[in-house]
Amino acid sequence: MSTAPDMLLAPVIVEFPRYGNRAHRATVTGLRAWVHFSRRVLGGRGVGLACVAAAKIAATDRSVTFRLASGGHFTVDATDRYWVLPLLLDAAYEPDLDWFLTGALRADDVFLDCGANAGVWSVAASSVIVDPSRVVAVEAGRTAFGRLSRNAANNPGRFTTVNRALSDQSNCLLEFFSDDADTASASLVRAMATDGARSEQVTTIALGDLLPPHDCSEALTFLKLDIEGMEETVIASCPPEAFDNVIVMYEDHGRDPTSAVTAMLLTHGFSIWLLLDEGHAVPVIETDQVRPYKVDPHKGYNLIAARPGTRGEARVAQTISSSAIT
Repeated sequence: MSTAPDMLLAPVIVEFPRYGNRAHRATVTGLRAWVHFSRRVLGGRGVGLACVAAAKIAATDRSVTFRLASGGHFTVDATDRYWVLPLLLDAAYEPDLDWFLTGALRADDVFLDCGANAGVWSVAASSVIVDPSRVVAVEAGRTAFGRLSRNAANNPGRFTTVNRALSDQSNCLLEFFSDDADTASASLVRAMATDGARSEQVTTIALGDLLPPHDCSEALTFLKLDIEGMEETVIASCPPEAFDNVIVMYEDHGRDPTSAVTAMLLTHGFSIWLLLDEGHAVPVIETDQVRPYKVDPHKGYNLIAARPGTRGEARVAQTISSSAIT
């Protein structure tokens, strides 16, 4: 009998490296040594280039495929520093969200991956939720959706993809700003995108059209929002009771001294927790509690929110308590 993995993602491993596992392990060992030296002596210069070089050594057809701890495959371009750096260097990605979802997800839940990018969390969630209609990856940008579609094809029948931009209304045609070199910063809000972002036309979908109807089961909806500046618009578009069976997962960016998304959710009456890598979470009742943790302006910090007194809040409390015990 197989045992459940410690986490959904970590540790990730490279599937079929081009020159074999032994050569790949030696390459990663050398990469980690160089990164350690660079960060101590050179201020981190050359880390991204070194990770891309290591990825190219492992790559087949200019891409690298990682196998997640819980099953499933995640493919990225060998030159995509956003992905190859954490996956090659640390064999992990967002460990704070990883431990939370590992403990919180149930087979009958729904996972809405809004701003899915290449779809790593949809691949991971679909290892627990086996109904592909209950794992929905929403991505607006043309380039990012192409990468998401590739991962859906590499994991057939595991999740559903939707090429739309999450907004307050469905079927509107809006301008979307996306940079092929940094798809994680794509947004409907021009100020949130990179200087090199180009404009494209996208069709919107309202959150209310994605959320499943209320039922009497114990199932919850896990709503991952990575929509770069549209969080308040989207949350405000639904009545408060729409979130009674929902756990919201979102990023509070290090570059935002006001913690605007957290402030908005507190105003709407949500209970909030800041996730930490060590398997712990900090309850947040005011934005001043978040700011001391946001030490890197280039990083997004993961938080979760639920309506007080709901099954969502109870699931969060149970998951945090179980993690603290282990």
